[in-house]
Amino acid sequence: MRLLGSLTRHGLSRVLRSLSAFARRRWMVHLILAILPQHAAACADKGSPMRRLEAYLKEFAGLLAAVFSTLLIGAQVAHSCEISTSENTPPREIITCGDAVTIEREPAAELQITERPNEAAPRIIEVQGGAILINISPGHSPTEVRTPHAIATVRGTTYVVDAGAEQTSVFVLEGGVNVRRPNEPTTVTLEVGEGTDVTLGEPLAVRKWGAARAEALLARFGR
Repeated sequence: MRLLGSLTRHGLSRVLRSLSAFARRRWMVHLILAILPQHAAACADKGSPMRRLEAYLKEFAGLLAAVFSTLLIGAQVAHSCEISTSENTPPREIITCGDAVTIEREPAAELQITERPNEAAPRIIEVQGGAILINISPGHSPTEVRTPHAIATVRGTTYVVDAGAEQTSVFVLEGGVNVRRPNEPTTVTLEVGEGTDVTLGEPLAVRKWGAARAEALLARFGR
């Protein structure tokens, strides 16, 4: 079981990153149904009925913990947010946090959402890699979107954050976005049609994106 847990958490993670939330849940069910009979048999020789039950529950809890950990690969969300799968092409997940925030996540994007007590708008959305398209409704507390290279802060807007290995690109579709580097005070403000590439050692610059670049980025979200 320890080997299975290790394989579940690590060996299969790259495959699971490319699956939709529905596919990951279906995979989990099939795995449990396949292993459960063998799992029960392995606990059958552990002494008294009470000891066998205790061993079974302990081992099965470990299996569930390993399997459920794979469901969080790619997106770790707050309790107040819900995940669904878009039926449109290209495939992506839709994360909805009340009426405050809607996030479209590429299958390869890794993000974590930190909620704000008693509010639908998350406090922080951390993107470790890949791209998200985010819509933040006006009238809510500001939400920070953080990547290894940049912090974007808004109250109401629609924009894309694309976090790569060497830089983070931010492009605004509606409203305005303030962008800065972590631990640095210098901020630039992006308006509609503008973007910035945040790279180590390079000054922040606001640029009007050409149609080709903007369309290529938005096509990743079916736009």
